[in-house]
Amino acid sequence: MHSVLIVATALHVLAGVFWAGSTFVAAYGAVPRVERIVYWQMAAALLVIVAGGTLFGIMRPGGVPGLVLQVGTLCALLAAGVQGAALPAIRQLGRASETEANEGRVWVLASQRISAVFLAVTVVCMAIWRYA
Repeated sequence: MHSVLIVATALHVLAGVFWAGSTFVAAYGAVPRVERIVYWQMAAALLVIVAGGTLFGIMRPGGVPGLVLQVGTLCALLAAGVQGAALPAIRQLGRASETEANEGRVWVLASQRISAVFLAVTVVCMAIWRYA
């Protein structure tokens, strides 16, 4: 059980750092072709959620610490949902005219910014849950 905890924590943290970090950078507008990383972000989000669920199941925190983790989990799920909702726009970018592509990129940028807020709350919740 100890090795499962270690592996799940490592996967959760590494994938979470990529997901949150790439979202923060994309939300700032520093990724000119954000469609290149969105699928990697969704893969990282899936890995974060599965590993986090495994950790929550192993540790079973209750009380206020458990509630803080649940708030963080909800925000992570909302961030993944918002980013997932932008996938149809991303699929259209490859075959869209320049004007349509710019409109699609505006939606993708907005989804990254909304997700960045949710992921910021998630990161704070994951950092403070033991002290709540």
